[in-house]
Amino acid sequence: MSAVPEYNPRQFWKSRDFHNSTRLYFQHWLVQKTLGYVLHPCIPKDRPLRVADLGCGNGAWVIEASHELPSTAELTGFDIAAHNFPAPEFLPPNVKFSILDVMTGACPSDLMETFDVVHIRFFNGIVLNGEVQPLIRTVRKLLKPGGWLQWEEMDPSTLDVRTPRPNIDTAYCEKLIGLILKVGDMTGTKFDWLSNFENELNMFKDVQVRHVPIPPAYHKAWTENYLVLFEEIAERMPRAEDAAPNVPITRESYLDMFEKVIEEVNKGAVLNSKDVIAVVAH
Repeated sequence: MSAVPEYNPRQFWKSRDFHNSTRLYFQHWLVQKTLGYVLHPCIPKDRPLRVADLGCGNGAWVIEASHELPSTAELTGFDIAAHNFPAPEFLPPNVKFSILDVMTGACPSDLMETFDVVHIRFFNGIVLNGEVQPLIRTVRKLLKPGGWLQWEEMDPSTLDVRTPRPNIDTAYCEKLIGLILKVGDMTGTKFDWLSNFENELNMFKDVQVRHVPIPPAYHKAWTENYLVLFEEIAERMPRAEDAAPNVPITRESYLDMFEKVIEEVNKGAVLNSKDVIAVVAH
């Protein structure tokens, strides 16, 4: 029988389909509504900036950022695989996409100190064992001296359940959160670095870290965004006939539990991280 499936974030996040791409568009909209901006207000927009978006997925952020900047700006979305990139024929002329593994700490020589702005969003499921410094080293190499870093994260360890009324059951939502955090711990997805952002970014100047609460009007939307992601996690669960004793849950049991979670959500329960962590530095 098989053991707990090995979690390889590079493989997991590059093998997604159009369902996940749709979720990324929705997630981008939610972040924008929660924070109130696409490009951080501290970053000057009245000059021909070169902008990099790391882990860009389908390019939702970088395309929208292009609409906020003059046509002289140049924007590049980087990701480990190209399957979610839009066709170049449909893109604004100053937007392009390229493949780059940003987790190695390395940087191609032609990209060294090239960008005025580097944007990162939601690497909490990609950074293993809290080792975020290789990513930060890549950012430092990409940025021009005095360039800006804009970074948004959510801390899954702050996930909790809320209800609009006290008579709504939340047992399965709470069970799901506990399981997600347990599996994350087993696979090396640790989140301590998220509570230590300023120290992790000690090579930067003027680091600003804001914790922006989720507006209640968007609790349901954020919940549904999480549910799409949590449903995809079932693909990593072993089937009952293949499960080893140390597997916390089988795929069948997980999907049964997930159906109960949906029932609780349909009655009004919401599950969300505490806030969006918004970082800007240069």
